Amino acid sequence: MPGGDVPVGIPDDLVDTSGDTEATATVSNGSTIVDLTVTIDLDHTWIGDLDIFLESPAGTSVQLFNQFGGSGDDLEDVTFDDDALDLISSGTPPYGPGDFAPVEALSAFDGENAFGDWTLLVVDTATQDTGTLQSWSIDFVLDGTGDTDGDGVLSCTDCDDGDAASFPAAPVACDGADNDCDGDVADDEENPGVSEACAVAGGCEDVLLAYPGAPDDSYFVTDPSLASPMELSCDMTTDGGGWIELELDDSDSILVASWGPSNPWHKCADDAAQFFGSVAVDTDAVQDFGIDAVSINNVALTYVNPDSGDAYDADELAVLRALVTELNDSTRMVTTSADDDSFSWQDGDGGGHEVSAYDADGDQLVLTPGTNGQCGGSSGWPLAGSQSAFYLWSTDPAQTAVAGTTGVTAGDLGALPTDFILPASVDLIVQTGGGVSFGWEEAEFLVR
Repeated sequence: MPGGDVPVGIPDDLVDTSGDTEATATVSNGSTIVDLTVTIDLDHTWIGDLDIFLESPAGTSVQLFNQFGGSGDDLEDVTFDDDALDLISSGTPPYGPGDFAPVEALSAFDGENAFGDWTLLVVDTATQDTGTLQSWSIDFVLDGTGDTDGDGVLSCTDCDDGDAASFPAAPVACDGADNDCDGDVADDEENPGVSEACAVAGGCEDVLLAYPGAPDDSYFVTDPSLASPMELSCDMTTDGGGWIELELDDSDSILVASWGPSNPWHKCADDAAQFFGSVAVDTDAVQDFGIDAVSINNVALTYVNPDSGDAYDADELAVLRALVTELNDSTRMVTTSADDDSFSWQDGDGGGHEVSAYDADGDQLVLTPGTNGQCGGSSGWPLAGSQSAFYLWSTDPAQTAVAGTTGVTAGDLGALPTDFILPASVDLIVQTGGGVSFGWEEAEFLVR
């Protein structure tokens, strides 16, 4: 069986003879102990004052020497060995060089792992004499199932005894190895972002940079302002990838405000939901606000991860708003207005319908400028050929568009400002018959 000395090479002066003196040896390659011996070279002018103990990393303590030798001097390269023919208690100073059986059997350590800190404790029970621990060492006989990488786990239970970072229940290192020995590398350790422990600083673009070829999936990202990583649904294929997928926390992903069921937001002769991918036709959309009366609704917006359905909290949204600068052209922000009777609320006309967004600082952006005419009265709608007003907002001004009857051009709108990509709230204002809506072209919209 393999064995080996563990030298200590640091002399310890026994000057404070009224106290304990400890010397520690660290064993970095562990295995199960079959046998061991201890060799001590110690100078002392009254050896009978000393008690000597050896303590294992597991806390087992064995007494080697017990105030033998009276006024004699020194332990000169004495090896304590259970198999020695001479008892240390029967010897005379100076002891050694030679082998002696200790006061208590060293076999008490058999079966323990050698890995860790071993402590030699020398207790001087008197104050008149001093000495020096010149050196000490332990010689082990091990069972052969060594800890080659020194991680404290024997090779027979270590999934990778050539890597000190890999052992059962080890922390994930995100280095492509099965660090925690759970037999599953791909799920938690192979690629950045695939687990909380492998979280990437930034957003989906940063995950894609750290993990080229990452598939569409949810990934963990982190920021110094967050107490723990957050999970993002990432589109890694559309237009170069790195898009964060978000969804409005609403039953059909469209916020609708009408005068009421008898005079609804879709009263024009077109499909008011034609730019909303989350519903087939406008009559499928849920009317969120509308009681046959003037309706001014300020709605705080909540966003969710479409993969998990979990809503992002205020701290996470602050991180997202700081990250994103672009809204994908396929998921533009959409607002509509129908039958505002040619009024402009923001111009103080005292009527009509509007949708306004507010950013995280409370700044306002009117999303439905202009007027959209008449779709019919309180009855007899829709007026033949009447059109709703559609506003499709993009962070690319070339992709911003209007349709239907708006009274403005896409150039009047321009680009959606970065601060309004993820509005904190919206106003849905209904002053007369008809109504408004707010959402995105797709239920799962893309930002980066």
